[in-house]
Amino acid sequence: MVNINKRNDMAQQLINYGTSPNDGTGDPLRNAFIKTDDNFDSIWAAGPVGSNLTITNNSISSTSGNITIAASGVNYLLTSNNVWPTFNDTHRLGNTNFRYRGIYVGTEGINATGNVTAGNLVGTVVGNSTGIHTGAVTGDVTGSVFADDSSLLVDGVNGSIPGYVSLSTLQSVTAASTSFADFQARIAAL
Repeated sequence: MVNINKRNDMAQQLINYGTSPNDGTGDPLRNAFIKTDDNFDSIWAAGPVGSNLTITNNSISSTSGNITIAASGVNYLLTSNNVWPTFNDTHRLGNTNFRYRGIYVGTEGINATGNVTAGNLVGTVVGNSTGIHTGAVTGDVTGSVFADDSSLLVDGVNGSIPGYVSLSTLQSVTAASTSFADFQARIAAL
């Protein structure tokens, strides 16, 4: 006999339909429909029935509005593979008003075709750095860098500061100068 009180938190209720048609060994009609109703109540409570969600094979879509994924426990969303946007260069992760608190990236690092805006960049930075920077860079920088609030350019490829005298050139000029006036003339010629 089936408990006739409705329960939405139970496992699927299997209907006993007997060994053969009308053999009297299956569930009575009332009990079969109670199990059917309980099963539908469980489906309805779990969704997507009564919502705008559609589940087709391994795809969940919404007929209107956003889909919110709320994880239980410590609010982790676990994936077993890559997470990709539907189309290239069309979607964002967060926005200017709703930002993620942090992001941890593995050994591949961050590869961006657009600007990278940050309060502080710590570690090794590879590439060209342009624009207005309000933070600090701590660590190795590979590429050309403009110094803070100036037009000083450090050429990371050639290891020089264009338009400025290197220490080795200054040492050569000093060693080759025969007098202070000669030194001044050689410096002016650089």
